[in-house]
Amino acid sequence: MTDFKLPEEFVKNSRLMHVQSVRTATSIGLLVMQFNRFEHDLGEFLAVFMKRESQEQYFENIAIMTAALSFGQKLDLLSALYLNRYEDQSAQCDIFKRIISQLSKFEEYRNALIHSRWGTHTFGDSEFKRFKPNIKGRKGLRQVAALADWRQIRMMCKEMQEFNCTEMFEVYRGCVKYEAMSVETIDKLSERLTARSNGPLQAAAA
Repeated sequence: MTDFKLPEEFVKNSRLMHVQSVRTATSIGLLVMQFNRFEHDLGEFLAVFMKRESQEQYFENIAIMTAALSFGQKLDLLSALYLNRYEDQSAQCDIFKRIISQLSKFEEYRNALIHSRWGTHTFGDSEFKRFKPNIKGRKGLRQVAALADWRQIRMMCKEMQEFNCTEMFEVYRGCVKYEAMSVETIDKLSERLTARSNGPLQAAAA
């Protein structure tokens, strides 16, 4: 019986695709972990608005918020509470709305990656891609395909981490107690959010 051997090009491509697959998978894993941190933080922000009698009850409130509400529902509830508290601080409310908008974009990016298929179009292809079927807009089925870029995903993870340490921290401070942002803080956040409009998230969505 004659042994069947794949063409050398197929074997080489398969090895390259395996490396791409591992790098992409680990990058998506980092993205998921960072996004889950956002979701936990939103639960924490909401919990600080609620009366609690002990540290244990405080953490229980976070768990309830995380388990009971979707990410979008948390954003809606936090927005209602925050904007009501700071309704007399128009500049701060405008910054907050831009922060919430950015969080929504992070969610869209995360969902696009998580619900995509990753791999090659056909057996033996040399390009590792992301495939996402789309039927929105009543235009029938459209297959969106793009080259997988694990470096871009890592860049997004870094941007989300920085966002967590700056923008999210300022929101948290405003949730813990009534503490209006200074003019300097508002200007700093405005500059950061404007710079993000040309960042990796917008490039990835293009």
